[in-house]
Amino acid sequence: MLRTLSQHGQICTRMGAYKPRTSPYSFQGHGKACLPYVFELAGKYGIKVIAMEVTHESHIDEVLDALHHTGNPRE
Repeated sequence: MLRTLSQHGQICTRMGAYKPRTSPYSFQGHGKACLPYVFELAGKYGIKVIAMEVTHESHIDEVLDALHHTGNPRE
């Protein structure tokens, strides 16, 4: 997806790894497992992630940790 955005001139995107839910049986997002993948590809294709939605305060540390482990691909 990020490669396609880049190919079409997109320079930024809004993403969310955590999905608010109304039912405990509905999709809850991919969570912290997808963060390194997202940040690595965003850096590779020059896409800025301008917002990362979180639904709990502990997610902030998960986002920061993923950024650190992917070499802080941000300006």
